[in-house]
Amino acid sequence: MDKDPRSRSSLLAWTLLVTVLSACVLAVFVRPTPRHSGLNQFEQSKFIDMVEGTAYKPFVYRALLPTGVRLVRVVTPTAIQHSLADFVDNHDFTRGAFDTLKWETHMAYSYLIACVLMYLSFVVFAYYVMKLVIFVSETLQDNALTRLIISGLALLGLPAFFWYVSYLYDPPQLALFTASLYFLARREMSTFLLFFTLTCINKETAVLLIPIYAVTCNDQHPRRRYLSYLLAMVVIFGIIKLFITLAYRDNPGSFVAFHQFRHNAEWLMEGWSLSDIATFCLVIFLLVYRWKQKPYFLKAGFLCTMIPLFVLAIFLGYIDEWRGYYEAYPLAVGLILDSFQRLKVAIEHRDLSTTNK
Repeated sequence: MDKDPRSRSSLLAWTLLVTVLSACVLAVFVRPTPRHSGLNQFEQSKFIDMVEGTAYKPFVYRALLPTGVRLVRVVTPTAIQHSLADFVDNHDFTRGAFDTLKWETHMAYSYLIACVLMYLSFVVFAYYVMKLVIFVSETLQDNALTRLIISGLALLGLPAFFWYVSYLYDPPQLALFTASLYFLARREMSTFLLFFTLTCINKETAVLLIPIYAVTCNDQHPRRRYLSYLLAMVVIFGIIKLFITLAYRDNPGSFVAFHQFRHNAEWLMEGWSLSDIATFCLVIFLLVYRWKQKPYFLKAGFLCTMIPLFVLAIFLGYIDEWRGYYEAYPLAVGLILDSFQRLKVAIEHRDLSTTNK
């Protein structure tokens, strides 16, 4: 039986929007700008070193996408890889593009596979952030317009996070962490554990899913099953982290990337522009508006991610390196859209009350 034409048209609209926006986001993500150095400029996480597994610790620990590129490359005939490299070298446009991006032409096939995987990651992120927000929301209706708005705004907000450096593992982290949140919210634990495992391989901040589960599911499962899942997550994370650490134990670098406090102190103390202050206040307001009425999963998940990530940024990174808060982003999208909907309802009720007087 054919689907409703309206359903097909709404799916086509969503697909077109996400396809175009994901491509635009990827282009901004990889291109060097004055704000950030793109994908291949930071000496300790050069693209070729990440793919070959020779990058500095802790960057080399984020192994999922680089391993995926290596595996695809292994099963691809060498002649195809060389032909693509020759094509890039022999055409002014492609060679100029690689020069602009600061990419090595002999790694053209590896860059192609990485870009495809990162692009798919943005698409998957757009899909699961939409599914997550609609599922947990108490105010948003599940219709074509809502799906377009959630996915579109979530993708449009990403370039604001592209600051300092882009890393190969950032797009899959967005996709996998958001998908994990969605299946956790639905209590589909088998699928959740699969995505949790992939997220652990991709980046160690997958550990933040453990307290989210502990807080949001403590009264959703029988006590024995609840503790079993909790133990399983701890064991999965521990085994993967141990294996990756041992696999790259001889790489240069340290277990974590430590930064002095000087940058963070200067950033906090320097004069903020009026627009910076206004933007900060607006975001905070939209996050906390009608806080008590917001969905518990969004509130608990946001606090379980944002607080640890902020503390880590103080001691191990830069507070204004916004990519460090990716795990909190899909939850923040849900909280902000919930606020917009509640504000819309409040304004409509006020207008109605004024009309009836």
